[in-house]
Amino acid sequence: MELIVAGQAIPAGPPKQRALLALLAMHADRVLPADLLVDRLWSGNPPASAQGSMQVYVSNLRRRLEPDRRPGTTPTVLVSAADGYGLMTGGLGLDTRDFETLVSAGSGHLAEGRHEEAAAALAEALGLWRGDPYADVRSEEWAQPEIGRLEQVRLDVVEGLATALLELGRHTDVVARLDPFVREHPLRERAWELLVLAHYRADRQAAALECLRRVREVLAGELGIDPGPRLRELEGRCCARTPRCSRRSGPPRRRPPSGLWHGRRHAGLPSPRWTSRSSSAARARWSS
Repeated sequence: MELIVAGQAIPAGPPKQRALLALLAMHADRVLPADLLVDRLWSGNPPASAQGSMQVYVSNLRRRLEPDRRPGTTPTVLVSAADGYGLMTGGLGLDTRDFETLVSAGSGHLAEGRHEEAAAALAEALGLWRGDPYADVRSEEWAQPEIGRLEQVRLDVVEGLATALLELGRHTDVVARLDPFVREHPLRERAWELLVLAHYRADRQAAALECLRRVREVLAGELGIDPGPRLRELEGRCCARTPRCSRRSGPPRRRPPSGLWHGRRHAGLPSPRWTSRSSSAARARWSS
């Protein structure tokens, strides 16, 4: 995790201080009780000096987040209220917040069939993803739900972007994005379906059939199941070399509830630099 202030990267501080920043960022625009922060930073076993140490961390972070704030003036980014602390985003930029804003916009465009706008927004969102989210606190139990949620959103965005690109006829781009993606996440059936369609519509019949063979093999070996109905239907059409795999007469496409396509969920599925910006152009990033 790092902070960008006035265009310059500055260190966020020692591990506990970085963990505090991550915890506050996960709950941005909310004040968290000091006792809760102490309990999480010291894994339920805080020393007698914990409250004093946390106040030092808060003071250090304030100097980094608002370097131009005059002594004695009220902080506006890392605020104190009701015996707690909160990270306010009015004068702050967070990569996580920007990522989700772009995802929401791209999802809406995709659901409404505005594929050019959807592709632009979703590609920009993925461009903010520069490593594991909250890598500094990845091993902390309290960080797991938010990390897992962000990683799942990213997987859905990759498939949503591929859907938009496929509708735009950019088959080569879809293959370039999804071929490594399905190797890393082989149980994502929707990704396999999009990859097969991209090959087929680009007149690469052999590659499409090879993808179908691979996904059948993976699902059987890993989960002991056959491909879902959409993949089986696509396999039959590809094997029969019918024109129904073409863009205009392809299998019916459902609209995703959130504007993104979702494959069947499987238990145990695996995966932004994240950034803060104050009125003096501070920005915090996660990085691996």
